[in-house]
Amino acid sequence: MWYCTRRLRKGEPGCGAWRFQIAFAPGAMAVSGGGTTAREFLAWARRQLTITRVYRPRLWWMALAAHIFYCGGMAAAIAASILGHRGAEWVLLAQLSPGMLKGANRATLAKAELPEYRAWFDRHAWVHTLWVPLGTWIWLIVLLASACGNRVEWRGNRYRLTAHPPD
Repeated sequence: MWYCTRRLRKGEPGCGAWRFQIAFAPGAMAVSGGGTTAREFLAWARRQLTITRVYRPRLWWMALAAHIFYCGGMAAAIAASILGHRGAEWVLLAQLSPGMLKGANRATLAKAELPEYRAWFDRHAWVHTLWVPLGTWIWLIVLLASACGNRVEWRGNRYRLTAHPPD
């Protein structure tokens, strides 16, 4: 695989027919028991989305557009509800429910896959459900933060990202 990856980076023929797919493998889940600060998380998230913007711009633009529409719809429904439009609350419920159900499902599946953390999930799984709307706004902020620049810092080193990796 390393040989083929290196050849693809150099633009050499011979590996173009390979198609790699990402598959979810529950058994490959690993727990990171360390803590993180908000600043560390936001730096990590911005780095990941900057990398995405540089190397997969179409995916990044789709994520940005989706988050703008989703957060804009949420804000509009909240504003309409405050202004007395009672139907807006149903719209907000319809918008938030699928994401919150997905959050609950992720927590349930993670709890099943990591039985040694059952007590932790029993105490904290609700966060994966109730904080989904807040998480969506955080991702929008991080997407906007990753819109500028092509430099990232990782483990004390600064890197300038280019659309085409150098040889």
